[in-house]
Amino acid sequence: MSKIIINQEATFVSDGNDIVDTLNELTDVTITSPSNGQILEYNGSYWQNVPNTAPSFIDDLTDVVITSVADGELLVYDAGTGKWINQAGGAGVSAIDDLSDVTITSVADGELLVYNSTSSQWENTDTIDGGTY
Repeated sequence: MSKIIINQEATFVSDGNDIVDTLNELTDVTITSPSNGQILEYNGSYWQNVPNTAPSFIDDLTDVVITSVADGELLVYDAGTGKWINQAGGAGVSAIDDLSDVTITSVADGELLVYNSTSSQWENTDTIDGGTY
């Protein structure tokens, strides 16, 4: 077989000695009983047609477990099982006070967030180190 060239129209063209008409005419391709949905897979020696076994859905993956799907859920890794699982959440926070380490009380213009090491919380205040801001 001669050197194969592919032109811009994606048709096979030879250098004048051979014309390749089908994929199976390539020396590194073996096609047997082709059917819809198959893919070409390299087996270490040549390309061959095989069934497409790629997962259709995320829970077809062996390390994913999906149960009772609901809007706003997240896919979270569970180190105990070694699997990805769906879990409630995902909406995020809509206000700073929704964060678990922030406490906002009687908010007013010009206040700051200051960390309180006693409560382990960020708190709104109008004073810093005892002085007024």
